[in-house]
Amino acid sequence: MRVFSDGELETLCFDYFRDISDEFTAGMLKSRKVQLLIQYCDSRGLTPNLLVALQRERPIAYAQNLARHVPISININVDAPTEPQPKLILPERNPRQIFLCHAHADSEAAQQLAQALTAEGWQVWISPHSIQPGEKWVDAVQRGLDESSIFLLLLSQHSLHSRWVKTETSAAIALEHTGHMQFVVAEVEPCQHVPSLWSIYQRVMVHGLLNDTARTAECRTLLKVLRASVPGGANPKLAGSPINPNATLPSHIALPALSTRSSAPSKPAKLPAHESGLNLSERRRRAESWQLRAYAHANSRNYKRAVAACNRALNYSPKPGSVHADLARIHGQFGNRAAELASWGRAIALDAGQALYRVKRARLYERNGQIDLAIEDYTCAIHLRPDMAEYVFARALLYERKRDGHAMADFNRAIHLDRHDGTYYVARAQYHHQRGSYDKAVADYTRALDILKAAPTSDPTQRVSLLFARANSHYCKCNYSKAITDYTRVLELDRKHGEAYYWRGMSFKLGGEAHWAQHDFQDSLRHGCVLGAAEVVGASADASMEALGHTGYGSLAQAAFNKRDTQSWPAVPLRA
Repeated sequence: MRVFSDGELETLCFDYFRDISDEFTAGMLKSRKVQLLIQYCDSRGLTPNLLVALQRERPIAYAQNLARHVPISININVDAPTEPQPKLILPERNPRQIFLCHAHADSEAAQQLAQALTAEGWQVWISPHSIQPGEKWVDAVQRGLDESSIFLLLLSQHSLHSRWVKTETSAAIALEHTGHMQFVVAEVEPCQHVPSLWSIYQRVMVHGLLNDTARTAECRTLLKVLRASVPGGANPKLAGSPINPNATLPSHIALPALSTRSSAPSKPAKLPAHESGLNLSERRRRAESWQLRAYAHANSRNYKRAVAACNRALNYSPKPGSVHADLARIHGQFGNRAAELASWGRAIALDAGQALYRVKRARLYERNGQIDLAIEDYTCAIHLRPDMAEYVFARALLYERKRDGHAMADFNRAIHLDRHDGTYYVARAQYHHQRGSYDKAVADYTRALDILKAAPTSDPTQRVSLLFARANSHYCKCNYSKAITDYTRVLELDRKHGEAYYWRGMSFKLGGEAHWAQHDFQDSLRHGCVLGAAEVVGASADASMEALGHTGYGSLAQAAFNKRDTQSWPAVPLRA
């Protein structure tokens, strides 16, 4: 190791033995780093990989010091390029190969899971055992992502804080969005503060991986999910939906040609002279390697290096649209909205057939208040992917903000595409309620409640909000008995819901049961709903005002009583 400086040793470990490089700390002596590296390779049977890496990086020193003592089966020409030669044909994805992503601290659980999956006939890419001798870590990870059809994330507290788990996961999510890979989460321990982008994917509990009995049962459940992810299985999602050439657009929307070429293609950046002869496969491999480095820098909060790595990727990439998309995500992560918007524009110009790019820019326009531009991008995305209910629903919400009649058509279309998402029914119910179609609103709220009830886990506050909203629609329809029933169910779940007391009191009052109404008005005031004060005071002004004065609500009640003629109808709860 005398031929490596401290920085070169760290680079060697970063390129070939990523797990051990993460254990290096500031100020650690080089001798200690060498000791950790040798122990790491020896304990995992990776000594041949270390020898090949040394032979590749320092061939002359290796020949002088080690070649005579350590026979090795891989001979490397000193004059050959220092990086392994790429395959001329890019590997096809194996539908039964799994990329198992895990934190270094979870290696034992990952190995147990890999063995169980292998025994069932799956091929598993897992580091460091799937890394070939002499293969750099980034290249090996890229090869694993290229060859695998399923990305299996081993979720734990360790993985939530692992920089490389985040990097690999970001790359896999990008592949999942383009239809090239399935994304499955296996939770090995209860986790809090899981990134929202991870939590939307299907999660399988495998808390007993280190217990033989529990592992068998949990792996059986995981296998069902994995089999459903295989193309041709119960739920194939690997291939993106085809573009519908017969889909029509509003006349004011101009859809660009569905081509990967820009109408005014930009010239690729000039490569150094010694790299100008690279073939297409090699350029793609180097571009993807730089893209992975960009993800790593972004996860370590190094904005300048992340952008620089993306720019290097642009030098090589035969499809620069995807690199501009990565650049846009990095700009967005660091809050550079102007640069993010410009990068999405370049990505769309270079790859107009990617619906996801349109959606990303549409969301950015929406945050900037540019609703018309956002609607145009969503419309183009829907034309490209007419099967995506969430795109249609997002456009419906924008139409609703503009009070455009097209909103109802989009709500109906989103529900037709996905009848099991309660959010769509709630939005349409609110739209009906605001326009006085209370029966239709009640029907949609009821459907949303049924979906929520069927969910394996649900938030009680969601049920409270839906029941309260449906009760309001019953009230506005003057169906007071059903309104009372729903308000009562709300109060069974939340005894401190002041507005539910008030509107149930109003339902009792208008239904001719004034005695019960007064009880509810007093309870509503007790729980902070000032609407009930006017009704309490109005029942017996002098006595009630005196009683309320002792509770501290006197002035509040008097103010509400003075405004009793301007009471509003119950409001529809706002969506999250």
